[in-house]
Amino acid sequence: MSFHDESPVYVQLAAILKSGIVDGRYPADSALPSVRELALLYKINPNTVQKAYTILEDSNVVIVKKGLGRFVTTNTQSLKLLKAEQKKKLSTDILSLLSHSGLSEQEQLELLEITMTQLTAHQK
Repeated sequence: MSFHDESPVYVQLAAILKSGIVDGRYPADSALPSVRELALLYKINPNTVQKAYTILEDSNVVIVKKGLGRFVTTNTQSLKLLKAEQKKKLSTDILSLLSHSGLSEQEQLELLEITMTQLTAHQK
């Protein structure tokens, strides 16, 4: 994986981990990869991984169990807040892309409606 965003790599890594928590790759009370494992996986400095984990710890999404490592919290309120944050970011990203698409507001709405209809039909 390479990091191309303008935001710092540790912020991008924190976002990747948050997405993994929200989508269930890392369920509540599951162990997260060690700093060393993530540093090797993403070919980044361990200090960068540590900064990403600090973001998650500060937002109460990840807890440290002495001698065991880092784990996803079991605090349902923290996990609900994380999911809400992720939904808001996704919505904002989608709307930002649409606003720069050159489509009129009506065309944007039609595109969203068509896409939702297709996705709903596909999931049945």
